[in-house]
Amino acid sequence: MQRAVIAKRASAKVVAIERAVYTEILPGLGLEVARYLGSAGAAGGDHAAWLFVEEVQGRRPSEAQHWQIAGKWLATMHAKSMLAPRVQSIPDRGEAYFGSRLRAAKLRLMERIRADAYDSGEDLKVLRSALAVCFALEDDWTSVAELIAVMPRVFVHGDFATENILVRGRRASSTIVPLDWEKAGWGTPAEDLSSVDVDTYWGFVQEDRPGLELAALQRLARVGRVLRCLVFLDWAIPRLGKPGDATALDDIRLCSSGLDQRVGPAPTG
Repeated sequence: MQRAVIAKRASAKVVAIERAVYTEILPGLGLEVARYLGSAGAAGGDHAAWLFVEEVQGRRPSEAQHWQIAGKWLATMHAKSMLAPRVQSIPDRGEAYFGSRLRAAKLRLMERIRADAYDSGEDLKVLRSALAVCFALEDDWTSVAELIAVMPRVFVHGDFATENILVRGRRASSTIVPLDWEKAGWGTPAEDLSSVDVDTYWGFVQEDRPGLELAALQRLARVGRVLRCLVFLDWAIPRLGKPGDATALDDIRLCSSGLDQRVGPAPTG
């Protein structure tokens, strides 16, 4: 029986990360994942390369039960990865990484505003609003760092969202298979937590972190939603003015709304 294959074309750097995830990280975690079938092309850098994995049959998560299953899956991956050897080719996804994305987004916004690189007064208003939110988040960054420190560094997917998850089976027998590991890394689980059922996740990490409070995880998930918006903002800004891309400004407006949340200090005691 022939196996259906997904061929993903990306930069050699991205393919190298996913290859390391499939061959060096996931096999030791005992979780259901897509089968890695190989890669081809350049060894690194921005040149194009190919990644080949089995085609997984399934559907996108759409019910509360699916996110509960995802919470269990994610808790298992994070807990087991704490005992896994660190693979040097897997990048950092900790507080320093997100801080660098914040600084990059802020600088890009300032450059766009200084260069008068906008089409209307409304465009300028959106860019200035986004910049103001970035400055506010920078002022609140100590609280972000404190909340990130609630959980140890683990292996993270980095884009654990609806479009990157497939559900297999029905009801009680349902399982999930995450796809697209190009943003994976070692760091805070906050961004991964932003999508799943946190109560379910908390129930499965109690054995490894018996003193961890549910409230702390809920706050970390909220931080994760802010971090997700931050990464998306940094990605959206360079798209401004590109021919055929009419959604960049709307994406920046949406990101600004998501970033405009006061994180507050980490809980004490």
